[in-house]
Amino acid sequence: MHAISTMPVRFMCISDTHGVKLDENTQHPFSLPLPKVDVLLHSGDLTQCGSIRPFKDALDMMGQIDAELKLVIAGNHDLELDPQYGVEEGEEEECAEAIALMTGPLAEKAGVTYLSEGAHSFTLSSGATFIIYVSPYSVEYGDYVFGTKLTEDRYNNKTADNPIPDKADIIMTHGPPQTIRDTCLHDGKELNVGCPALSMQPLE
Repeated sequence: MHAISTMPVRFMCISDTHGVKLDENTQHPFSLPLPKVDVLLHSGDLTQCGSIRPFKDALDMMGQIDAELKLVIAGNHDLELDPQYGVEEGEEEECAEAIALMTGPLAEKAGVTYLSEGAHSFTLSSGATFIIYVSPYSVEYGDYVFGTKLTEDRYNNKTADNPIPDKADIIMTHGPPQTIRDTCLHDGKELNVGCPALSMQPLE
């Protein structure tokens, strides 16, 4: 049986920072000084359109946040973090370099742990433990990466490579569930671009 911890854990949840520099972002709520937390969760879109320099900038930004654990996934704008993008665009070396950066010495210096799709377990210095399921995928929208079809269920389908486990305490995905903060403007119209599988709605 999965034990439920009652220890308080302070989380900071951010997403879609798109290359923001904290020391220049002074007129925005997400600016220095930021509170100290136990765990930082960054659910993707570290950059506007990928490339090595922006990934380095993102690591520098997260290095300024005081957190014992910093868990990060890619988003659809983080082009070179998707190996499939490398295959399709002939940029395998660029993708390998980007992934090596996000898992190498600069990431370690910033305290960042870059996570691939699936379930991961962590224990904090306080003894608090949790299992987090992460996925960089979202329903295809625009010409980006880590895209899924609207009718695809890669989260609940037990035949999928990395479905959400029954014992997950936290689910962190880049794409939102359908109808939950998923509205985008397209040609002047509001569209719901979230994933039905994440909201447990029937797939068409």
